[in-house]
Amino acid sequence: MRHAILAASALLAVSFGTLAACSSSDDSGYVATQGTGVGIDVEAMDKAIPPGDDFYLYANGGWLQYAEVPDDQPSASRRDAAASLLETRLLAILQELANSPQPSGSGEAQLREFYRAFMNRAAIKRAGRDIVADDLARFADIETAQDLARAIGENVRGEANPMLADGDNSDGLFSVAVMAGPDGETQIPYLFAGGLGLPQPEDYAYTPTRAAYRVYVARVLGWAGLNGAASRARAVVELEQKLAAAQGEGPGETVTWDRAALSTEAPGMDWDAFLAGAGLNRADKIAVQSAGAVKVSSALVASEPIDVWRDWLLFHRLNRQAGLLPKAVSDAHFQFYERDIKGIRGRPSRESEAVLRAAKLYPDVLGRLYVERYVQASQVKDVEQIAEAVRGAMGQAIRNSDNLDEASAARLLEKLKSIRISVGYPDKIAPVKRRDLELDQAYSIAQEADRALYLQQASRTGTSARAGEWWLAPHEASILTLPQQSSIQISAAFIQPPIYNASSDAAANFGGIGSIIGREMARVIDQPGDDQEESADLAGLQAAHGAYRRSLGGKEPAVIEGFTGDQRFFIAWAQLWGTKYPEGSSLERRRAQDALQARANLVENIDAWYRAFDVQPGSRMYQSEADRLNAF
Repeated sequence: MRHAILAASALLAVSFGTLAACSSSDDSGYVATQGTGVGIDVEAMDKAIPPGDDFYLYANGGWLQYAEVPDDQPSASRRDAAASLLETRLLAILQELANSPQPSGSGEAQLREFYRAFMNRAAIKRAGRDIVADDLARFADIETAQDLARAIGENVRGEANPMLADGDNSDGLFSVAVMAGPDGETQIPYLFAGGLGLPQPEDYAYTPTRAAYRVYVARVLGWAGLNGAASRARAVVELEQKLAAAQGEGPGETVTWDRAALSTEAPGMDWDAFLAGAGLNRADKIAVQSAGAVKVSSALVASEPIDVWRDWLLFHRLNRQAGLLPKAVSDAHFQFYERDIKGIRGRPSRESEAVLRAAKLYPDVLGRLYVERYVQASQVKDVEQIAEAVRGAMGQAIRNSDNLDEASAARLLEKLKSIRISVGYPDKIAPVKRRDLELDQAYSIAQEADRALYLQQASRTGTSARAGEWWLAPHEASILTLPQQSSIQISAAFIQPPIYNASSDAAANFGGIGSIIGREMARVIDQPGDDQEESADLAGLQAAHGAYRRSLGGKEPAVIEGFTGDQRFFIAWAQLWGTKYPEGSSLERRRAQDALQARANLVENIDAWYRAFDVQPGSRMYQSEADRLNAF
């Protein structure tokens, strides 16, 4: 019997085009709306490498030889072409808006003003420190514990949500997300501990990184005109060390407190003032993660000098918007975060930075315009059909499993059936309510837009939870899985080569986006931990291949450019993971490279791969049938 690596042990107790049911029929129901192209990059392959020795190198070896890592990126990826196309499209929208007047007060007009101000580097240089004069005065006026709590609340944002993305963090003391509470019916604010300027809590334990960070903090505070910037920076970093120590054990448990319990469960903060500043006055219940870190943060608000908190607030305000400030700050930010920490050699163009910021600050406007110009309904429908075919194949695999008892299989099937899959974009892209202010600097425009985005989310507090609510913008190239909500979201911009190609036949698309969707389904129904991610990958790959074969209705597909259907399926999978790091990369990056290679080579567990490439005993990847893993 084969080893099963996905079981029912970890089940939870609890648009445009939404799918929420699957058939128990063996028919996939898939009707191709795609083209007839090969769907794989033949030039990227290295056919001199036997596929049974290293399938990753066989599929990507040619590309790995000629690909160059861009100076403004930490690596080169087979997905770079899709990212470049997306940036080109978004930039075209921005430049079109910039070159013609827009209706006063409209989202387009506000986005236009931001882009024009961001690109006007001469105006930023002339303004100098005057750009941040209001913030300098605002933070200098903090005198009481109530003032401090309100200011901390006013500076929270919703950009980090560890429940949606592992390792997500915020430089605000807390990040806030408004989501369905424990009852599943009412939306409540979730408070996530943050407040760090270094990427991860463990970074504070590494003396060279901490020292370099302290120098950077001093540069920013010194530019802002603060006397004794070096000693102030030391105090700020020491404060963050205390915050980091409380977060070092990971996210921890999520607990829900009544509003009245905040002061007793997490004393120190003036919680009424904080909630008022954060726009959460209507909150009766607040969920916190982790409770221990939130308690420490609240206690530090009371125990640490207000002077230090003032400097901390100012630094993080300037650091968050460093790219909108004069060259001294902008360059220092790039040097520390991009060159020193990430190893990126060159800075992106001003246009690239504009696209990145505009995409985050105006997701409603850019998302709507992106859909109008670039999204084809036929492609969205095709991905929906692929998703349903994969769901059907995964259900069949569960029913056919010899490793699951009847009750376990039934639970998995019910969970699989309940998954809501949303593809493309929501039925309606809700506009963000922004004040129509006359602002002339990108810094102040961005602050206003950032706050408006957050307040839109905060305003949902106390409202009914909405099934299928979108968390991705259409132009955000990503797939998002929400296991607790049994939901998978696939953005319109994610549907691009090499993940999905409308001009290719079904084989490559099932090997690409079909396998990814299958992986996310496996994550929802079984909730594997980080050390079990391989099991979700394998489950997705096996289900997608099963769905592809079922879609053929028992017929063999055409051979295209010398490749059979199964060969195209498996090569498409392996080419998803093609990545190249610069020579002399860190151990961490070399491990990441090895992980991607291992991911591609999971094909060694699938019988059809052996048949497709005639892999025989003696090949380095060969596994006996008894040793091949099976997801279920």
